[in-house]
Amino acid sequence: MGWAVSVLSLLVGVGAISGVLAWLGSPSRGLLETAHEGELPPILQAKNRKGMPTHILLVQGLIVTVISCFYFVIRDVSVAFFLISAMTISLYLIAYMLMYAAAIRLRYSARALPRPFTVPGGIAGMWLTAGVGFAGVLFSFIVSFFPPDQLPVGSPGLYTGLVVLGIIVFAGIPLIIHHVRRSDWATVHDAPSVPPAAIPLK
Repeated sequence: MGWAVSVLSLLVGVGAISGVLAWLGSPSRGLLETAHEGELPPILQAKNRKGMPTHILLVQGLIVTVISCFYFVIRDVSVAFFLISAMTISLYLIAYMLMYAAAIRLRYSARALPRPFTVPGGIAGMWLTAGVGFAGVLFSFIVSFFPPDQLPVGSPGLYTGLVVLGIIVFAGIPLIIHHVRRSDWATVHDAPSVPPAAIPLK
């Protein structure tokens, strides 16, 4: 049955490559739409004849290359992998906490907005559903700052500090770009015509 192991290994490899391609393509296309709306500088709006955002992909590759340097400065590969995973997962969890909080707020600020699906139970149902989700994500976010005992991190304080630093840096970059953005960055006329959702903020 040795041949079966080889075949399965090949299939797993193909699946992993497909997953990486999806991770590379989808977020970069989303960032391209954001760039067209003026949230990113014009240099990041470049794309090739296939419509792929070349400059955004280059920036993504540069960031991943810099982060991958952890594998050279940290002796244990498993520690480096866990550290990078903790930083990326924490950033994802921040987005999920914001989504849960936004869902609750929109029940108050946009009650009359037509919705394809509504959480049953009214305001109480939304608070219960989104509140439980927010609490679960918050718990996972806090846990991500503490390495497991089985991981030879050496200094837990240094590990936690690196995770916090990574979150601050990568969460701060978009805030800085948003603060310095200019009105002439927007080139919505070049982007696909997708009408924004009319959600009143107040």
